[in-house]
Amino acid sequence: MGRTTALLAAGALAVTAGLAAAAPAMASSHIPPPVGAYKLCLLSDHSRCVQSNGVGNQATLATSGYATFSPHQVINSSTGIWYNQSGACAREKNDGTVEFSNSCSGDTASYWVIGSQSTLINYSHGGLMSTHSDTTGAGVDVGDSWRMVFLGT
Repeated sequence: MGRTTALLAAGALAVTAGLAAAAPAMASSHIPPPVGAYKLCLLSDHSRCVQSNGVGNQATLATSGYATFSPHQVINSSTGIWYNQSGACAREKNDGTVEFSNSCSGDTASYWVIGSQSTLINYSHGGLMSTHSDTTGAGVDVGDSWRMVFLGT
């Protein structure tokens, strides 16, 4: 039993080390503590923030009624999952849009690395959480020029 436990622990450490080594090199900040609430807003306009539109739907920009988030560290001090107040997480879909999902644990598309200026970089694909426009209702995705950042509420 002692040998089995040691082998399992060694395997878990190897997997964790492999994930940490694969993290994008852009990380420069730390996940904030999961105590309290945060909002995800445009870097250029903190009055426009992410709104949750239900599980499976693309997140959009809003000036009110935006989602509040609680981050949870998953790999290292700069990589985590961002859960909204309903317990769904922000994740990048295969088409590059950002949706809310109830299936987040172990899904690296749900992991976000904190980059410079508190930007959020998708762990799987390396793209910045952003929008194609700064107008209310714009869809949140990965890779466009209007970058999202996290802020305390």
